Parts: sequence; C-alpha cells; structure tokens
Amino acid sequence: MRLAAALILLLVLAAPASAHVDVSPKVARPGDTVTLTFTVPNERPDAATTALELFLPPGVPARLAPPKGWTSTDRGGGDVVFAPERPDGAIGPGRAQAFKVTLGPLPTADRIVFKALQTYADGEVVRWIQATGPDDERPAAILDLSGNGAPKVDGQTRWPLYVGALVALVVLAGIAGTVIRARRSVKED
Repeated sequence: MRLAAALILLLVLAAPASAHVDVSPKVARPGDTVTLTFTVPNERPDAATTALELFLPPGVPARLAPPKGWTSTDRGGGDVVFAPERPDGAIGPGRAQAFKVTLGPLPTADRIVFKALQTYADGEVVRWIQATGPDDERPAAILDLSGNGAPKVDGQTRWPLYVGALVALVVLAGIAGTVIRARRSVKED
C-alpha cells in the first residue's frame, strides 16, 4: 500500500511538467541574454499541433531557432510564429516539441509573461494567456526576472534542474524506505 502511495506521489509531482506551453529556465536576471526553451505538448488525441504563436516582449532582441522541419516568422512587435514545413512535421498526439529563442538583454521587470497560441490541425486555437495565478486553466509561460540567487552556468539559470533532482531523490528515498519496511514485515511474519 505504501509503495502504491509513493508511486502515486511520483506521478502527481511529474504531471505538471508535461502539461501546457512551458518555458525553461524559469528564472533569469534583468540584463541577461538567455536561451529559452518553450516546450509545447500536444494534449489532444485526435489532432496534430500545426503552429505555435509566441508573444515576446516588444523591443527585446530575439534570435529564433526553429526545430528541424519547422520555420519561424517574426511578425514584428514581439509576435513570432513557428510552423512545420510539411504536414507530417506537426506535433502529433501525445508528443511534444521544443522551440528555442535567445532573448536579451532582458528588460528590467519582475517577470515576463509569454502568451502563446497553439493551433491544431482542425483549426482549434488554444490560448495559453492567463497569468493571474497557479490555478489558471490556460496558464501562460512565465519567466521570473527577480533572480532570487539562482545559480548560473554559462549565462543560464539552472535552479529547475536542482529542484527536479531534489524532488526525485526525496521520492526515491520514500520508495526505498517503503520497500525496506515491507521486506522487514514479510520476514517478521
């Protein structure tokens, strides 16, 4: 029973990482130039994702690096669109695609909200634009510019990696403890 609870905990902790348009790293400092990775999962089982429209901060220099098989178009004013070169290059159901954007120097602000529009093959557009709180139904990707002492390597903030590793260690320790206790109780019987 405890092993099942530990596995459920692991799945619950991992679930948020697979949903919605996400940005990594999540923390930077004003004045930095960072390479951001926007991860776009296709959450629909019946249609491919055929475009991603991102709204970057206007006036901040951006260098777009579309993934292989995709193109990028800068519409001006911070509005950029990524689209597959061919229909079979779209993001299929249950899959995800990473899009890289080098942005900077970053403005002096507390955060940058990256609104995004995800277009599916059947014409549906999902608007990832809400930035009011953690319970938003369609949350925008947010880059925290407070810095908060996040360690940096080669100009990139790496704290999400450290937090993920710590969570994984805690979960694995819990699972190991549960297995050890279960084996001890079997030996005692």
